[in-house]
Parts: sequence; structure tokens; C-alpha cells
Amino acid sequence: MITRLLHVSSLILVTTGLHGLATGAVVRVAERLGKEIRAGRLGWIRPMLVPMLVLAMLFVSLVEANLWALYYWGAGYLASYLDSVYFSLITMTTVGYGDITLVGFGRAISGMQAALGIILFGWTTAIIFMVVQAVHMQPKISTASAAPSPEPSPKSTQT
Repeated sequence: MITRLLHVSSLILVTTGLHGLATGAVVRVAERLGKEIRAGRLGWIRPMLVPMLVLAMLFVSLVEANLWALYYWGAGYLASYLDSVYFSLITMTTVGYGDITLVGFGRAISGMQAALGIILFGWTTAIIFMVVQAVHMQPKISTASAAPSPEPSPKSTQT
């Protein structure tokens, strides 16, 4: 059981690390493209940027689900690799049809994958939202560098 916990912990670290590398790359590309788009260059790419981001993150999610599928299949929880991929995708997205279920410690492992799936999809959603803002929103002008204009002091009237 300790060995399986170490395997699953490693799988969580690898999956999260892969997601971090992918989102880091996406953020860097989106920041560069956002600057170019706001500068009036590459305007043609604006409507395609978010769909390309979604496609890239979908690919990353499929790779992550396949890593879990390899574990389920290799550890003998499921007999076929195709069933393992299906189960992993259904678990990671927390759909949970229930047509394939694991027994024993596999139930706990699939629960960990489902919890990780919620986190990773939330993370991906945050990145997509950030990219939409970076590309479609104009940068705010900083007022911190501007010196405040002094307000006229009210004159006191003496009677």
C-alpha cells in the first residue's frame, strides 16, 4: 500500500508539474501576443488566440489523463488500455458515469485523480480568463507615477 501511495504521489507531482510547465508556456506566449495585438500588430490572431489556448490545454489534459490511464492499466486495475483511458478521462473530468468502477485501493486512487482534475481544470479556467484579459483588455494607465495636483485649501472666513 505504501508503494502505491508513492506511485500515486509521484503521478500527482508529474501531472501537476506538466500542467505548470504548459500553463507557464501559454502565459508567456499570450503576454507576447497580447502586447503585439495591443500595439496594432497581429490583429488577425486575436479571434483565434483563445481557441488555440483551449486546444493546447485540452491536449495537455489528454496527456495527463493518459498518464493516469497508464498507471491504472499497468497496476492491473483495468484490463485494457482503452478502458483505462476512458475511465481516466471520466474520472479526471468528474463526470463519473459509473459504468467502470475500481475496487479496493483503486477507489481511493480514482478519488485522488478526481480531486486533482477539479484543481487542474480550475487552474486552466483561470489561465484562460487571464489570457482573455491580457489580449482583449487595454492596459490601465498607472496613476502612481503622476504627481497629485494640490487641492486648493478652503479659505477661512473671519467675521
